Amino acid sequence: MQKFRMIEIAYEEFWDACEVVPPAIMLNDGFLLGEPHSDRTCSILNKQDMVWWAYFGPGREGAPHFKADTPLTKTEFREALCLLRAGQGAALAGSEEADRDRRLNQNGHQQGDAT
Repeated sequence: MQKFRMIEIAYEEFWDACEVVPPAIMLNDGFLLGEPHSDRTCSILNKQDMVWWAYFGPGREGAPHFKADTPLTKTEFREALCLLRAGQGAALAGSEEADRDRRLNQNGHQQGDAT
């Protein structure tokens, strides 16, 4: 399973990402952003596959929402959701406070509206 960190994001950021384009996969507790990011070897199937930015959460205001710090294949995303549902999220990766800074995006840039 591809190791990744879950970065906590705001409810609004979760829904903004969901509404950019139709999700590649939309489940009760997460989705893959609709446009693939790139491709790489899937850590589960051991073959080349497309990867997407992954978002996790129930989509309810007040509940915690997260995004993966690295793009995942569809197979890795489904496996991650199975682990999270089973309460084994710690198997994905440890978390550090620096990785939870809501103000920074994947590239370390300040989040906010474009002007």
